[in-house]
Amino acid sequence: MRKLIIIVIISALFIACFPDPFFSLDKADHFMTALVMTAASSMAVMNITDADESETKIVLMSAALPIFFSFSKEAYDGLSKSGTVSYKDLIYDFAGIIVGLIIVR
Repeated sequence: MRKLIIIVIISALFIACFPDPFFSLDKADHFMTALVMTAASSMAVMNITDADESETKIVLMSAALPIFFSFSKEAYDGLSKSGTVSYKDLIYDFAGIIVGLIIVR
């Protein structure tokens, strides 16, 4: 029981010290936006390209747009001072990209 209390206290202090939590609505927004953008761009790439294109080329072309927007959003947050640059946002963006590619394939 004592170990559980210590873990809870350390977790509470960790969460209080870092204002950008791993689980929030903002992270869900990043995940879903990246997922939808990846699925849409993947479907568009499959309709535009020939059937004989390699799978790797199709995946790279499908992921290019969401990756560009993910890094652009974080760069905008850093330059405009209206938001905060967060590597956690990028983690959720890339998770959404990967899930989007898995769903479409």
